[in-house]
Amino acid sequence: MDAELESLFSPASNAIVARLLPTKFLEMLEHGDGMMVRIDVKDAVLTVKQETPTIVKCLLADGETRACGLGRVLPGQRDGSLLWHRNITALMKNELNMTPHAPCPCILKSEDNSCFVLIHVDDILAVGRREFVNKLVKCLRSKYEVSTLVMEKPGDELQFLKRRVVLQHDYIQTCDTNTSQTR
Repeated sequence: MDAELESLFSPASNAIVARLLPTKFLEMLEHGDGMMVRIDVKDAVLTVKQETPTIVKCLLADGETRACGLGRVLPGQRDGSLLWHRNITALMKNELNMTPHAPCPCILKSEDNSCFVLIHVDDILAVGRREFVNKLVKCLRSKYEVSTLVMEKPGDELQFLKRRVVLQHDYIQTCDTNTSQTR
């Protein structure tokens, strides 16, 4: 509960927020060409430059200690998720004019509300109109190595935060939280 530690963590998502976007997707399907995409960014934290010069000491096999400067953030670094979140949201703000949702800053939205993005560390769930979501994926691919799973028609399914979501033929979504699949 130390106030100084708050600056080490990125905005957190929660179970309720993760349920809102699939509902928004169904609404968009009713009124046009909506799609939902799970985006996974490979080695997300390693893509971020260190903000503060960071030196680590390495113990070599021969017993010698060597100091090394880090150019990029390492997985497990205390402020790694925060630096990553700042990095990816800056890209979305600058390139796509997206803004964080004030009550829940892990969600960004497009200026015209045609796309909503939930960022949970390196897992991203985007819901929106096909044109904007494709633009978002193209933007992310320009800077990161990403893989995607798309849901836009009955029979499609994706997994996000250990939940498997399937779009049924009657445009009802089913959600299975007891999935044994991993990414």
